[in-house]
Amino acid sequence: MLERFLVAALLATSAASAADAQRRPMDDPLIGKLAGTWKVTGTVLGKPVDQQLQAAWVLEHQFMLLHFNGGGYEAQVFIGADEKRKRYVVHWIDVTGGAYSEPIGYGQAEGADRFLVTFDYPESLFKDTFSFDGTSWRMLIESRDKSGNWKTFADERFSR
Repeated sequence: MLERFLVAALLATSAASAADAQRRPMDDPLIGKLAGTWKVTGTVLGKPVDQQLQAAWVLEHQFMLLHFNGGGYEAQVFIGADEKRKRYVVHWIDVTGGAYSEPIGYGQAEGADRFLVTFDYPESLFKDTFSFDGTSWRMLIESRDKSGNWKTFADERFSR
């Protein structure tokens, strides 16, 4: 009986250690630059935007959560890392509802101060480019029309 208990305890400890090893905190200096409180200005579909953005590490430092709020719009954007595939995984959830939260975005860093994420919606491909200039961020969201042309959907700045 004691032998079975010891074997079970050893297996449980090994499983917990394996799970902890797979659940290392996301350590990404580029994504880390988003943390904090930001004022968001710019345009969405050509109309002015004035929002607040709170960005913080969540879920045991597995995701950076961007919480946009203001002007009748609210979104929570979770940016995580798929270490195996060397890419970002992005969940964009907002007040437009579940149908527009369906595709998961995938992206990669493009240098030390820029990353790109694409969302493959059924009606259009969206490309979100985040660029950091040392003090502020620019988020340019473009959509591809049926002819294959890219058009600006949103062009926003995050400043302190």
